[in-house]
Order: sequence, then C-alpha cells, then structure tokens
Amino acid sequence: MKSASFADLLQTTDDNGQWFIVNKKQKTLVNRKITGKGVSDTSIKVVERNKQNAWHIFVGHLDPATTADDLSKYLKDAGISVFDCKLLQKREKWQEKFSAFRVVVDIQYKDRIFDEGLWPLGCDVRDWVFTGQKRNDE
Repeated sequence: MKSASFADLLQTTDDNGQWFIVNKKQKTLVNRKITGKGVSDTSIKVVERNKQNAWHIFVGHLDPATTADDLSKYLKDAGISVFDCKLLQKREKWQEKFSAFRVVVDIQYKDRIFDEGLWPLGCDVRDWVFTGQKRNDE
C-alpha cells in the first residue's frame, strides 16, 4: 500500500467521516540494488572495498579514557564495519575533558551510524568536515 502525506490524509474523508488516502498519479522510479553473497571462487572477481567506499564521521564528547580500539570494537559489535578509527589530538585545554575520534565506516552504514539509539547519552556524532588542510591527525 502506498503511504500518503499528512496533508493528503487531512484533505479527504469518506461518507462516514473517516479519513482515507487520496490516490494521486505519480511516477515512482524504483532503483534496485543488491550486494552479492554467493560464492567467491568464480571466474569473475570483486575489487575489495577501500576508503573510497567509506563514510567519515566525527564522534566526540566521550570519556577521556575511551580508546580507538574501544570505539572500533563497540561499532563492530553493533554490526558496523569500521575501516579506521583515530583519536584526535587535544589541542586546547578544555579538550582534555573528552575524547574525540575520526571514524571511517563502510558507506553502506552511513545512515545506520546516525541512529541515536546506537550511541550513549550525550555523545556527539556528525559528518566529518573536510577542510582541505592536511593535518598530522587526519
């Protein structure tokens, strides 16, 4: 069944005053995609995924004792493939109260990584911002 917008639901009722969905003619394109899970010993080979198929995020406001290994294991245990996890340098005095990381995950998890329920209360997670300046910690 096709879902309707909230506005569509409020515009029309049936004879008994019950709301019903207005069917509008819309062309919907369906893009289909799968990831093969068959045997790997075939005449065709797959190029191994690398950081070009990756999503970069910032994770911060964690306890200062948190390590990159702790965070990587946490995400792997949650079923998220982690390519890289680096503790960011603490350049300011106030940053010593927290740990912050640059995390690189498989691009297929780019939406799941932003599930609020995945993260501890108060943890900051956002897209990594590339500035064009290369630093030692990047």
